[in-house]
Amino acid sequence: MFKKAIISASLLAILSSPAMADQSPDWNSIQISYAKSEYSNNKFMDYAPEGLVAEGVLAISRHVFATAHITSTGDDLSIDTTNKEVSTDSQSFAFGYYSPINSKTDWFSSIGYLKGSTEFGGNNSEIDSDGYVLKVGARSMLYPDMELNWAIIHQDISIDGIDTNEAETGYELGAHINFTQQVDIGLGYRSVNDIDTITLGFRFRFK
Repeated sequence: MFKKAIISASLLAILSSPAMADQSPDWNSIQISYAKSEYSNNKFMDYAPEGLVAEGVLAISRHVFATAHITSTGDDLSIDTTNKEVSTDSQSFAFGYYSPINSKTDWFSSIGYLKGSTEFGGNNSEIDSDGYVLKVGARSMLYPDMELNWAIIHQDISIDGIDTNEAETGYELGAHINFTQQVDIGLGYRSVNDIDTITLGFRFRFK
């Protein structure tokens, strides 16, 4: 339901966008969000981790940017009729290239490295993962105070150093509304590797 609402809103904004003064997306920002995920398959139906996501974007030059992404989430998972706390921490770093399509829209591509760890409380067990993440997408200031963005994501993650040969392709959608001249309210949806994630947070833009 949420995914359909974002897609519908994005299409409506694109189709109804009026002519306006030129404005391009900012490529320098810090964002803190609340995130909640659900597994779309039946394997972990009761597992819905939630937590915080911090992300920074920095324009290194006119067309090159870097990003840093830190996530910390957790939830209780029923294992062998026992509820155990499961927590996941991940960090990713990426470099990318962006260029204007028109006066209000930039396309971008990036490649990054992701490293994560999942701890299962009660038995001191831990699973480590790492791999690469590719993104191609666009950001557009369709309205002076509203930015929409989308991206196609491709990732290949190894678990405990073992290549699972299960590279996944997904997507993410988002919208930011200017709360002040430098602070935005952001809403996002991401679906990759059978995990659907909703985020809601604040973004601070700087020059």
